[in-house]
Amino acid sequence: MNEGKIENVNTSGTIHSEFQDVGGLIGYNESGGEVTISQSAANVTGSHYVGGLIGSNRENVSYSYATGDVASDGDAGGLIGNNNDGSVSYVYATGDVTSDGDAGGLIGLNNIPVSFAYATGEVEGVMVGG
Repeated sequence: MNEGKIENVNTSGTIHSEFQDVGGLIGYNESGGEVTISQSAANVTGSHYVGGLIGSNRENVSYSYATGDVASDGDAGGLIGNNNDGSVSYVYATGDVTSDGDAGGLIGLNNIPVSFAYATGEVEGVMVGG
């Protein structure tokens, strides 16, 4: 769980968990946590709320990206698995996303506007978005 500022951090490799809130950089970005100018090239798998950069997010994410593939039994996104009230801008994701739940090339489940963002990977899931 992150409640501070993460800046200029890069990760790679493979991350596998049988639990939820799994990300290439952060599992859970709590209120008060901030991620900027960071990237992950990790391939990530988990049970629910799985993202190439962040599993679950509740705070600001900017100028960051993810390039690894993401797989989940639940909601999954190329960048963020579940974005709940977090500001997301100037981001992108290029990995493929496979999910048995909601899946998005950028964000699996989202409830707030996202700006200056794109995703290019292939997406498979129950409810699918770019």
